[in-house]
Amino acid sequence: MDNEKTLNGHLYDLETTLLRAETRKSREQLDELLAPDFMEISSTGNVFDKANVLDRLPKENDPGITCRNFEMRELSSTTALTTFEIFIESKGQHSLRSSVWRRTYGKWQMCFHQGTVTEAKDEEEESMTFESYLKSLPDFETSRLRLRKLKFSDVNDVYEFCSNPKVAYPMTWETNASPDVTREFLTAAISGYETGESGEWAVEWKDTGKVIGVAAFIDWSNLHKSIELGYFLSEEYWGKGVATEALEKLVSYGLHELKANRIEGRCDTDNFGSQRVMEKVGMVYEGTLRKNEYIKGEFRDTQVYALLNHDYQLSQ
Repeated sequence: MDNEKTLNGHLYDLETTLLRAETRKSREQLDELLAPDFMEISSTGNVFDKANVLDRLPKENDPGITCRNFEMRELSSTTALTTFEIFIESKGQHSLRSSVWRRTYGKWQMCFHQGTVTEAKDEEEESMTFESYLKSLPDFETSRLRLRKLKFSDVNDVYEFCSNPKVAYPMTWETNASPDVTREFLTAAISGYETGESGEWAVEWKDTGKVIGVAAFIDWSNLHKSIELGYFLSEEYWGKGVATEALEKLVSYGLHELKANRIEGRCDTDNFGSQRVMEKVGMVYEGTLRKNEYIKGEFRDTQVYALLNHDYQLSQ
């Protein structure tokens, strides 16, 4: 069972790597991941070999692909089948995908891949909880950022900014006094991924691979189809549009893929940076909750911003 869980995670990483824009642009990375006899049957019924894929994909624009409901079945000691669903943002298209992976000389490579376009099942999706989606928390990429699951190896990067009193000041949590405190946060987040109870994404600076912040669905209601966003960011990256860049991906995912009715964000009345971020991602100011939270020894007012799915669709 442990080996199966390890293989499941490894093949999930390989599949999602192939969905990333930077991988699809790299002939070298594609060559590494695809077997020499690779064959693909596309969602349009066309058949492609490895040479065609190496020539075609690097020329394509990033389609913006997210993955969910990933499953793996080990067929033998050297072969495995993966199945999952994707959403192609550029086309507004859902697709079922399956791949066959083969291990040769200790390295797993994809030898077969197939896609089938499918319509979103509105009634089924209406009944799905946010947790059922978050069990397969997708990765996102922008020109500068990669948003992915948190890992225990991120502890030093996360501690670096969570130990900064300026970063912790508007938060309900205290300044991290040691990496052990940060590790407790990571343990809670990582353990929740399996059940869909964690909505935290590490914000990774692509040029360095360093985690510079966390963006999250910090609360949600399945009944009311609402999600609350939050984030915290290394002081070094304040004022550079990083939070906006990250939250735009979460807003799109929440309203388009999860079909939330409402996404909201909250901040202190003197947190002008976060107010601008929420306005830039399309939220509108709705009002101020007076002295509603006790943070760092004082009651604070909280400004509420929100974006409705209806208004978001009209703006697209």
